[in-house]
Amino acid sequence: MKKVLLLGGILLVLLGAAGAGVAWLVRRPAHAGPPEDEGAQSVSVKPQGAGFLLEMQDGGLPLRSLRWIGPVTGGAVVAQVATQSDRQQVAVVKDGHSLGLFPVPRPGGVGEGTFNHAELTDAAFVEGDALVLLYRTLGGSEGDPVLVLALDLATRSLRWCHRAPGTRMTLGGGGKDAAVFLWGRTTPLQRMPLALQKGEKEGVAPVRPGLKPYELPAEVGEISDLRPTGAWTFLVAHARGLSAFNGTVKGWNHLPAPPPSRLGFPAPKGALALAGKRYWWQPEPGAVIPVQADGTPIAEAEPPVLSVADPALDAPMLKLFGGDAEGRLWFTLAAPALRVLPAPKPAAEAEAPAAPAPVQEAPEFTAAELLAWETHLRGDLGRIYVYDPGKKAMLRLAWADAWPGMNAPEGFRRPAKEEGLRPGAAGALFLGDAGAWWVPLSSLPLRAVEPPAEAPKAAPGKP
Repeated sequence: MKKVLLLGGILLVLLGAAGAGVAWLVRRPAHAGPPEDEGAQSVSVKPQGAGFLLEMQDGGLPLRSLRWIGPVTGGAVVAQVATQSDRQQVAVVKDGHSLGLFPVPRPGGVGEGTFNHAELTDAAFVEGDALVLLYRTLGGSEGDPVLVLALDLATRSLRWCHRAPGTRMTLGGGGKDAAVFLWGRTTPLQRMPLALQKGEKEGVAPVRPGLKPYELPAEVGEISDLRPTGAWTFLVAHARGLSAFNGTVKGWNHLPAPPPSRLGFPAPKGALALAGKRYWWQPEPGAVIPVQADGTPIAEAEPPVLSVADPALDAPMLKLFGGDAEGRLWFTLAAPALRVLPAPKPAAEAEAPAAPAPVQEAPEFTAAELLAWETHLRGDLGRIYVYDPGKKAMLRLAWADAWPGMNAPEGFRRPAKEEGLRPGAAGALFLGDAGAWWVPLSSLPLRAVEPPAEAPKAAPGKP
């Protein structure tokens, strides 16, 4: 009988210990560190050449996936970190300093498989407030819903979650009225307020009901770019021109696109940029138009003029891809399609009875012009141009010349065109075998564009 009682007591102690372990796991906060069997992850930031080398320390155990993105809105670099046990985290680096790792809890209403294999594609960093993350489901197409999460930086908890179709995210406004705009070329445009809304509680973040998208007017074609001008207002470049939403009272303004150039650039062609405090619209490569926040063109501002040895070929190819805080515009070179007349119809078709033939237009290019363009396009087009409207000066960044002097870490290749460069986020991010390399915009070796040499003047009285 004593043996039975003794065995029963031992069994009760073991069950009590097991129960305590289960209770500890249940009580374990969502923002606690990784389990001991996963090691401790951290981000190493070391000065290297013109920038900083960012490396993820996995604590001795390999990660399931690591994905660097950025620089993002707000100037931060973000990495998606997924452990072998499917814990989702993000690492944040700002101005060459690691802000640590933030756990990303799975929101209510999102399946475990969907969340564990989602890919981080964009983010917006609002210092002292929140980090907004855009996840794309594995194998999803442009029209499928994405997952947008807002992490509170102070509490390290999930503030809210949205599910809606979209591919790009842009931050607008500030303070309590700040919001992110979710949009895509063919998906609805939605505004998602950054702050908690009425009836919502911090740390309780099920998927919110779908927000009502903006009703775009018929004048708005397929969206190619969007730039917020406030917490509720924005500019949108589209296939038909430029449109500005100025609030529910003032409504919309529309500006049609000018006639296309003879170079025939492929769609999408429209682009927008905020440079300093001025907005710029580019209907297609080769020209930019300064506009006010309501979409009205600023007539007195001069467009950039490219003064190089061969302006006739590079200047029409300038494609706007960003503006910086100093008011400068950043361009890459877009290859044109070079329009040509359609081939003549076969003789049999030409002899068949038909309506009177239309008047033939002149060829878009002469043989000499076409040869010059084709030769130019076969060369290295990896040049970045930077125009300063205030100084009326053009700068250039040629990767082939600049990359060797930037002292990139080993295993990093020379970028192509604007790859990794984000003027609005004040930096560039390059990926290599050793991790990521963040280079601030101020460290890029820009060189002044020299004007073409003038032809010598003839002596008086001589031709």
